[in-house]
Amino acid sequence: APAISSAATLENAMTSSGLVITPNSGDHGLTAYYKITSLVNGILYYADGVTTIQNNSYITAAQGLAGLRFMPTINLNNNDGAFGFNAQASFTALDSGLQGIPAHGQVSVTPVNQMPSFTKGADVTAYVNSGATIINGWATMISPGPPSESGQVVSFAVSTNNNALFAVVPAVASNGSLSFTPAANALGTATVTVQAVDSGGTTNGGHDHSPPQTFSITFTWRNQPPTYVAGPTVN
Repeated sequence: APAISSAATLENAMTSSGLVITPNSGDHGLTAYYKITSLVNGILYYADGVTTIQNNSYITAAQGLAGLRFMPTINLNNNDGAFGFNAQASFTALDSGLQGIPAHGQVSVTPVNQMPSFTKGADVTAYVNSGATIINGWATMISPGPPSESGQVVSFAVSTNNNALFAVVPAVASNGSLSFTPAANALGTATVTVQAVDSGGTTNGGHDHSPPQTFSITFTWRNQPPTYVAGPTVN
């Protein structure tokens, strides 16, 4: 069997070295082609990193010796399964020329944290002096990322451009509930910026913050009942 050097890359990144196919010294220089089989969890390329190699197709011995490139399936890493392909030597580009047993080209894919996501709720209008407010399920479709990151915890980073309107500034809980308390007699509108934050970190260029999303909270007057002070009793 030929020998194939291993390769390593990061999640969602193509390999840049390795996967060099070297013929078995015992074939006396007769190997002219390799048949590529058992390609799993990715796309295989020639050394140019542009031209793809199809499963069950043949490449020349020179192309194998130049090294191949491998692009893992999007958002998959070593936690999701194996990556790589097999190569079997052949005298010709036909199955009748195959010789020996296939060799395996192993690719290791290091996890890289993918950004979380969520769907924001609607803008909010509340009355002046309405007190503490909780809107359950304001944020929905909360996700830490692809399935391999399902064990991560998602929280929310929240800021406003008008903190003076609030006795307790807005917050979004991990279950998507929005809460805030207006300041006394506060009147006006605040633009609120929200980002989901997961616990996966930023190692190897990972992303633990979602793109920011904004919405508004507006405090408006509610008509109050009139008041009066009674005068003295007239006999």
